[in-house]
Amino acid sequence: MNEQFSNIIAGLTATLAVAWFSFEISRKRKRLRETYDVLDKDDRHICIALEQMVEDGKLKPWTPGSSLP
Repeated sequence: MNEQFSNIIAGLTATLAVAWFSFEISRKRKRLRETYDVLDKDDRHICIALEQMVEDGKLKPWTPGSSLP
């Protein structure tokens, strides 16, 4: 009986730890997206198009210290 109770407590503790870890990851990812305005996977085609425009010379990449047009 005592061993069964210990197993239940260990299982609940492990479940809570995994749930907390998942919550923290989601919270930090959301904060990083809000802070850095990171594009999601759905917007990847935009990044590819912009990189292609830079390679074609239609756009110039921004570098620190450069002025905006």
